[in-house]
Amino acid sequence: MRIVAVPSIVRAQIPNPFKIPDISDSLTGRRKTFSTSQQAPMGNRSTLITIGKNGELRHLFWPSHNYPQHVRGSLPGILAGRNGSESFSWLTDDPWIRKQRFLPDSTILETSFANPEGIQVKATDLVLPSKDVLVRIFEVVNGGSEALKISFLYYNDFDIAETPSGDACYYDEKTDSVVSYKRHYWFTYGADKPSSQHQCGVHEEGSDAFVDAKDGHLGGNSLALHAGVKGVNSCLKWNLGDLPQGAREQLVLLMTFGHNKQQALDILEEARQSSLAEMVNDVNRSCQDWLRRNKATVVQEHWRELLRRSLLTLQTLVSPDLGGIIAAPTLEPDYRYVWSRDGTYVAYALDRCGYNHDAAAFYQWCKEVQQPDGGWAQRYHVEKSPGPSWGEQEDQCATILWGIGQHHTLTRDEEFLADLWPTVKKGVEHLLGKKDPETGLVGPSFDLWEEKQALHTYTNAAA
Repeated sequence: MRIVAVPSIVRAQIPNPFKIPDISDSLTGRRKTFSTSQQAPMGNRSTLITIGKNGELRHLFWPSHNYPQHVRGSLPGILAGRNGSESFSWLTDDPWIRKQRFLPDSTILETSFANPEGIQVKATDLVLPSKDVLVRIFEVVNGGSEALKISFLYYNDFDIAETPSGDACYYDEKTDSVVSYKRHYWFTYGADKPSSQHQCGVHEEGSDAFVDAKDGHLGGNSLALHAGVKGVNSCLKWNLGDLPQGAREQLVLLMTFGHNKQQALDILEEARQSSLAEMVNDVNRSCQDWLRRNKATVVQEHWRELLRRSLLTLQTLVSPDLGGIIAAPTLEPDYRYVWSRDGTYVAYALDRCGYNHDAAAFYQWCKEVQQPDGGWAQRYHVEKSPGPSWGEQEDQCATILWGIGQHHTLTRDEEFLADLWPTVKKGVEHLLGKKDPETGLVGPSFDLWEEKQALHTYTNAAA
């Protein structure tokens, strides 16, 4: 089983055991991907996003919860000036100290940053429930002993549809935003304040936006087209002005996703016209609507909090339109598949908590992907096509049948059982066909960790 653990409060402090000594390539300036054990998921019906423990936008799955993933690097930076000198740093790097937490009973995430100069930044991240918009609210506070001149930079490195080939980006002066696109994937980002500088570039060339941003100033190149497999990147800068000691300034970054240019830009403009309070309330209302469906009774408050956080996390893994349930929104390792075993355990948990419609939708999904011989492939894409595989795992077939039985036991839905009975019958016949007539054992097949093809205790216990 693939397990995704997203605690309600995630803390990363200096000294940091997960310290990233250098997350950029010293020669090319291209952002490197790096693994993390902590990431915070949030999303809606078509968008699934994760924010990493250092405050970076780590994954952007759109318009499906498992494919494609479009982000290679996406992160904020601060340029601070005092007494004629300047210093620039990405908030994801040392010496920034970071703390991270979800707001109670919400998928809204807060990441707090602080550096030795006394600059404090609070990032609040949310995905709108009914629009494909990521809202990143950055509040910058001068907690130091002297006035500072502050500028805010945001860098984006899209690998649209999981490849840099064919990507393009440009600065759109009319909307004061950067537009990145390829085929029918269009992404924009801008803010609630006018930008002061921009840069669109090609990796490993003189226009490279990541390299250009290292001093906190941008060159103004407005167009970048792909150069083979190098890919393109971009950066925007906003002057927040002079901040006396104790002063604070806020910037609202908006990132939108559409199937064409006009759709993405229209969503951006609509988001700019919305109030922050309205957007925050929409997310919290959506979370409360989901949690209100919970019928599980838990006495102790700390267990109730864990249950609610788990339900919010599971909601991000469920595809409400297709019914599939992915294991985890990760690429390293790649767990964005539906393993029927894992999905059944999630569906059973949802059933126990009263989310019977979502559980039934998963079993309907299983019915539709069942193979002609009554078994199931090792794993699937949410869209119901088989994923890469090295062999069947017969425990998954048995687990689905168990889950269907549990759903009927909990709901007494006879119509559901009648609809799924042919699926159950074919599944049972498949398992019986895998039994050794002498030993009565099912197999050989791969174990649940996909390491060996043999006779396994777990597989036979499931069967």
